[in-house]
Amino acid sequence: MKKFSRALIAVLALTMVMAFMPGMAFAEGTASQKATVTFSAGIPNQYDMVNEKVTATGDLAEKYFPELKTVEADGVSYADVLVAATIQKYGEDKVTEYLGLSRTDYGSLVTKQFGHDIVGYYFTNGKYNAKGVSEIAVKSGDKLFAGAYSDKNYSDQYSYLTKTAYTATAGEKITAKVSVYDAGSGSTIRPAAATLNTVDKSTGKLTAVKTYYKNGAATFTLTKPGTYTIAPTGTVNIKSWTGADITGKIFGEASTVTVRAPKIATAKITGLKAGTKKATVSVKKIKGAKYQIKYKKKGSSKWSKVNTKLTKKTIKNLKKGKKYSVKVRAYKTVGGKNYFGKFSATKTVKVK
Repeated sequence: MKKFSRALIAVLALTMVMAFMPGMAFAEGTASQKATVTFSAGIPNQYDMVNEKVTATGDLAEKYFPELKTVEADGVSYADVLVAATIQKYGEDKVTEYLGLSRTDYGSLVTKQFGHDIVGYYFTNGKYNAKGVSEIAVKSGDKLFAGAYSDKNYSDQYSYLTKTAYTATAGEKITAKVSVYDAGSGSTIRPAAATLNTVDKSTGKLTAVKTYYKNGAATFTLTKPGTYTIAPTGTVNIKSWTGADITGKIFGEASTVTVRAPKIATAKITGLKAGTKKATVSVKKIKGAKYQIKYKKKGSSKWSKVNTKLTKKTIKNLKKGKKYSVKVRAYKTVGGKNYFGKFSATKTVKVK
């Protein structure tokens, strides 16, 4: 009984102590917890990092900014990720040079981000974070975006595309809906103008792609096969915190586009008619394709070729009375490059 009473007293005492320690034991980040997230950051027209995997532990922010200790979310916070991303990009010795975090009476405050002094708007999985970065808990698999403003009007707004990933054939039109989150109204709106850009992941540089934009939808074309990172830029009309009408820039999440090489159907010779020192080749029509006809004199190893847009083509200046082998393949030209289908079955004709 005595042992029970002492144990009970000990538990009650510990409970009393913890009751008088708000925000201490449960607010402090813990090194034992770790999270790997997909992280992007930048200012309009330039990414600092784009869709990079960043791993953070729960003790990073208070390690470099000790005053945050009592306002750090348990586990891994957004602030921990900002520190980890800064280390990943610039190195551990540059954290306080490129990142500024401090504590206020209302929580944590970002004063500098990747060297940018006008900060910032912070999103997790596409949702706006109204809390300070130290109070925002994150977990593995989250997608984070940290935006810095381009000027002190603070009019830049977070943008994103309908999908995180698109697929298309080289030269094919791609249509992506562009949306903007207006932090002032808390609503989703359409940009006034938008251009799609490819993003160089190593430098963060954006290169504009010719874009047709109307009513929230941006249509563009990529002509070379490969995997691209794309992001919208443009303008949006909003009201400032004072109620005035202003125009802001849009910038935010990047998506990917996988561009495949065009698939070209196998051509088919539908007719092969001999003439005097010539032969006329007829080919089954393939939509949008041109044709390459190859021919050689029987017994020769050297093929001659002729390209044509026509489905019927006459090959001239052939040797009288000789047999010729003929085959054909379809092709399409996209972005200055020819993409070929397979050759048809070879047919033989004897010239008159």
